[in-house]
Order: sequence, then C-alpha cells, then structure tokens
Amino acid sequence: MNWLRCSPLLLLLAAPVWPAMAAEPPEPLLRMELEKRSAIVGQPIVFRVTVLVPTWLPESPVFPSFEVPDVMVRLPSRAAGPTSERIGGDTWSGVTRAYRLYPMAAGRFTIPPRRLRVTYAHPETRAPITANLRSDAISFEGTIPRGTEGLDPFIAAEALVIEQRIEGTPTELAPGGAVTRSVTARVEGMSPLFLPSLIPALDSQVFSAYPKEPLVSEQEEWMALSGERTESVTYVAVAGGNAAAPPIRLRWYNLKTKRVETAEAEGLDLASRGPPPQARQSRGSGWSGLAPWVLGGVLALLAFAIAAVRLRPRIAVWRQRRREAHRASEAYAFALARTALRKQNLGEATNALALWSSRLRPVAGEEETRLSEAFERLGAARYGCLQAKPADGLWSGALEALRAARRRRLQHSATAYAAEELPPLNPGRAR
Repeated sequence: MNWLRCSPLLLLLAAPVWPAMAAEPPEPLLRMELEKRSAIVGQPIVFRVTVLVPTWLPESPVFPSFEVPDVMVRLPSRAAGPTSERIGGDTWSGVTRAYRLYPMAAGRFTIPPRRLRVTYAHPETRAPITANLRSDAISFEGTIPRGTEGLDPFIAAEALVIEQRIEGTPTELAPGGAVTRSVTARVEGMSPLFLPSLIPALDSQVFSAYPKEPLVSEQEEWMALSGERTESVTYVAVAGGNAAAPPIRLRWYNLKTKRVETAEAEGLDLASRGPPPQARQSRGSGWSGLAPWVLGGVLALLAFAIAAVRLRPRIAVWRQRRREAHRASEAYAFALARTALRKQNLGEATNALALWSSRLRPVAGEEETRLSEAFERLGAARYGCLQAKPADGLWSGALEALRAARRRRLQHSATAYAAEELPPLNPGRAR
C-alpha cells in the first residue's frame, strides 16, 4: 500500500509537466506537388504549394521565390486561396498556391530547398506562433518534340500568325522620303516573350533603317497564355535606287496538329528617285583610294574575331556573374515588388517584399508602419471573410508606401555607411 501513499506526491511532481506537454502545438504542414515532371519548352507545369496549420492564419504566409535561371514562374490571380483539411479528427486550415513553371529551354531544372515563414494561432492560448518551414528540392525537365531539333528558336504554340502593315508608298519615294513597315506576331498557347526579333536588317546604301523598340503584350487566362509582339521600322531614302526588305518566315511547332508550320509575311520592294549612291562620291574616290581602308577594316575584323573566340568563355562567365549580381541586388527585388503591385498580384508582391526586405533591412519609423498597414489591408480584402478583389486605391496606396519605405531605408543605409569610422593608421600612437 506504500505506492498509494506516494501517488499524490508523484501526481504533484508530474503536474507541472502535463501543461508543458499539452502546450506544445502541432507543427504546420508544408506540401509541394508537381502536376508532371516534364513539359514542352514554353508550356506550363503546375507546381502546387500548400500550407496547413491546426488553427488559423492571422496573417498570410511569406512564400519564397521559386525562380531559377531559364524558368519563368507565374502565379495567376485565381491560383491562390484558402483551404482546409481533416487531419487526425481535427480541421486544419491554410493556404494553397498553384504556380505555373514554364521551362524556357530544353534541359533539367531543379528548384533548391527554400524557407517559408508561417504565423498561426496557438491551439490553446490563441497567441501567434511563427514557424520557419523548409521545402524540398523539386526537379523537372523541359523537352522538345522529336523532329523539331532544327527549330531555332524553338516555338511551341496553339496558333501563330504574322500580320504586316505598310504606311506610305514604298515604290514612289525621293531622297528624304520615308515608308514605315509594322509587323505583328500574334500567338496563342504560349507567352509572346518566347518570340524572337521579327524584322530582318536591311542591307542597302539607298535606304537607312530606323527601328523602334518592340512592343510586347501578354494576356493570361488561368493556364492559357497569349499575346503579341509588334515591331516597326522606318525606311528613309538617302539616294536613288532600289532595295528589297526581306520577307519574314517563322517556323514553329503546332501543339494541336503536332506538326512544324511556318508563319510568314511578304517582303517589301523599295524604290527611290534621284542620283544613285556612287554619283554622290567625289571624283578622287575609287577603288585605289579605298583599298587601304578596306584592307585595314578586314585586318581589324580578323583581329576582333580572333579575340572574340579566345575571350568567349571569359565573356560568358562575366555575363553570368553580372546577371546573378543583378538578380541578387536590392534594386531587382524592389522592381519585382513594384511590378507585382502594379499587376495587382498580392502573392507575388508579398514574396517580392520579403525578398527586398532581406536585402535592404527595414528601419523603424512611420514609413514602415504605413507599408505594413497597406499590405495588411490588401490581405484583409483578399483573404478576409468576403474575399473580394482589393480596390485600386489599396494597390496605389501600397505602391506609394513601398516607395516611401525604400527612400527611408536607402537614406538610413547611406547614413550608416558614412558614419563608419576607419581604424587608425598607426595603432601604436592612437592612445
């Protein structure tokens, strides 16, 4: 019977342990799933990320960036939202996101492990708890169908057409006259970012070409991408004579017919009245006078070609480092956040804000409070009870708050750098 006398004492000793054991909350769950392991270059792979907690989320999880070189990552506006699931007899709630991964080249790609921060309510005390989750590495491939190895660049779409518009009379020009050639390529089932340059260069002494910056517009509807690329060039007559602007031919793989097809636009014949180019040369000019210049130019080009071949590996490494340095910069992360707010994509904006804050630390002050409140209002409108689309004023307010916070952080960073003291040149005398 001695154990009965001791049992109250044992219960008292064990009593402080039970609340501590009961207070230990379950860990959040992170699930990552690929719809498929390979896709044709330019076509999407659904990458679903789900976060579940035993209670609820008082604030949105901070998702990492899943971007890797040669992979375009998109999060459509309707591909993210709340979710719930029965686990162990209890209802867990959370958020799921369905990213779209577009391989931009053939090959194997791997998204390395990333960290995801989630804040959820304690099951008993309801106090917020922050946990850092780690994702697994995800691998997939970009492929090209057999028989399309000769396509350069490789283009796979459901539809592709090229339209051309000519402004002016190309065959009735005089020196100083101009004609404009505009070409638009419309594509369905693929992003127009994959389209190459359309209008070839014009090799002529009679006409000078003045191209404009290409215009690219993209539309996204669920998983379907489409859009167009428009290029325009103005040909100005500088002498009398004829020239021919080459036709445009773009070979592409039709995802519907499973065949290689060609989209094309006709070439353009140009004619100008007036003296030919050689008539404007001085009398002393001729092949005898040009020979030294031609020979010097050939030698210079030969030397440049040899140097380019030898320096190509170093140039490639230098370009890769420049690209990586740019992607690792504060300006790149800020541009991502600004673009996401302009596109009114809360998921991308939240990810970009976290990335930017890791590269330019926040500074306590009114600007940071305004920025935090602006994103809280967007999150409340998007993930609140009504789950309505945030008003345009909320997006513009968040963008202004982001710019103000950046000015404050940059000023603080510059001031902190200027305040750093250099060590004394002669430590022995610095007493």
